[in-house]
Amino acid sequence: MSSSITFIGEPQIDQLIQQRTSQVELEHSRRQVQELVQSKQQLQTEVTNLAFQLDKVKNEESGVYRFSVVRKRNNPLDLGAKHQLQLQLNEFEISSSSAHSGTKVIVDDKKGF
Repeated sequence: MSSSITFIGEPQIDQLIQQRTSQVELEHSRRQVQELVQSKQQLQTEVTNLAFQLDKVKNEESGVYRFSVVRKRNNPLDLGAKHQLQLQLNEFEISSSSAHSGTKVIVDDKKGF
């Protein structure tokens, strides 16, 4: 019965620790990328919805729905709503762009492994 015991030196232990640490970091980064992708998809859906709402408001103001336009002009809150929708749309576009940039940076950083 032959039994062999292999001893590894400190450099090999350090290398194994470094590999395991890299694997854990890579998995963490992959989860972050997945979360960012999901966030980006949600933001894109919200941007689409806001763009649709803004387009609807613009159509109403341009005379497509003249009766509504006359009523809206008498109510300054509706113009504020349009402005609010535009601000939200801009904010979501910026957030979506930032999420996309963050995802790209994480993916590019981890490609080096």
